[in-house]
Amino acid sequence: MSNLNNKRPKIRYYGLGGGGVNLVDHILSQIKDDFEVTIIDSSESNTKQMANRDAVKPHFITDERSRLLDGAGQNRKLIFPYIQRQVPEIMDQVTPGQYNIVIATAIGGTGSMALPFVVKHLLEKDERFIVVLVREAATSLNVTNAIKTIQGLKGLSDSKGRPITVIDYENTRSTPRTKIDQHIIDDLALLNLLFADESGEGDSRDIYNWLNYDKVTENEPGLNLMKIVARSDEPHSEDNVISVATATTLDSDNDHFGDVLIDYQTKVIVQGAQKQDIAQSLPVHFIIHSGGVESIVDGYSRLMRQNDERRDRRNGGSGIDIMSAGKAAEVKDDGIVV
Repeated sequence: MSNLNNKRPKIRYYGLGGGGVNLVDHILSQIKDDFEVTIIDSSESNTKQMANRDAVKPHFITDERSRLLDGAGQNRKLIFPYIQRQVPEIMDQVTPGQYNIVIATAIGGTGSMALPFVVKHLLEKDERFIVVLVREAATSLNVTNAIKTIQGLKGLSDSKGRPITVIDYENTRSTPRTKIDQHIIDDLALLNLLFADESGEGDSRDIYNWLNYDKVTENEPGLNLMKIVARSDEPHSEDNVISVATATTLDSDNDHFGDVLIDYQTKVIVQGAQKQDIAQSLPVHFIIHSGGVESIVDGYSRLMRQNDERRDRRNGGSGIDIMSAGKAAEVKDDGIVV
């Protein structure tokens, strides 16, 4: 594990692409903690509202003539050559936080393509990190990009033999973007309190082992989801839980949790809950569990097949099973899907 020193921020947020940048802007306005922000985007317009903030350092993806690309327009293949060359160089300039939260949408171009390169860097540096990923199924391109993003993260986890933990959110008609954005802010506020609860290297190692459960359990590393469950004193059984961090008290000065228990292979029910009042939300369970990623991909696969079948019936043509994207798309040696 990386050594901690005073030059490292407690938390570093990485806002990737337009969606990641917009979420980071909300974070800056609502969460007041010790953190710094790294922005990676291909459009300068997304970051203008944060230009004068001291904690924010923007980095821009440019073309071969060093010109801004003005966004990728959800075109992963267009942006990939520039991302592949420039994001590793950007990451070499960034001092990781003691904890790192990487934020992107799964459906865009710049953010979804930069994501695996940022994660790869953090894995290779043995940093503690969590991915915040937002997706939606409003169009077939949204679905296709989301599938490729998830496949790329899974391929990266498999190739490196390391766990990757994702907090997954989906914009839908019943839970539109405004609600999801606030849900993310609430969850990140709780995560910040969890990460602030460190009285020494022992606590730090506990959190490290919680995220890197394969080092202390027999569970295989993989791409897993995390749920944050508030106000659940007696969680019920759920077979796919890998590791749990549970905050049971709030410190008197309210800037971090008082007691955090780390448990592995605990059986708890996974139910989403938004933060209302932190003191009234305790205990809070931060649950890493397996199986959810496959269900997301399977659900989107069925959706694409249904769309193809409807198009076939309407046009009399042959549909394309876009869920074969992992086979049809270019897959790099490290498992990244283009």
